[in-house]
Amino acid sequence: MNLLLNARDVMPDGGVISIIATTIDDERAAAGIELRISDNGLGMTEDVLRRASDPFFTTKASGLGGLGLPMVNRFVREARGHLRLESEPGRGTVVTLRLPVDG
Repeated sequence: MNLLLNARDVMPDGGVISIIATTIDDERAAAGIELRISDNGLGMTEDVLRRASDPFFTTKASGLGGLGLPMVNRFVREARGHLRLESEPGRGTVVTLRLPVDG
């Protein structure tokens, strides 16, 4: 939910949020689930992207911020997964969560 709210907030004039979930089950990677959330919002500079998962770091002008992405990052790490952020100013952001499936 945090990722969807972040995506909504960076599209002040509207836009598109995409959610794609796929299973991973091949010889090169451990079995798991990949969840990819993308938006065509404002995007982030490299400096902002590097700090985006830091607790209490926010680019929001007012209100609460700075906890959503760190919480997602912690959840993914505790699940033994990986979080990847890709972004470009003016083009949007892609957040990819890769979570293992214990079996």
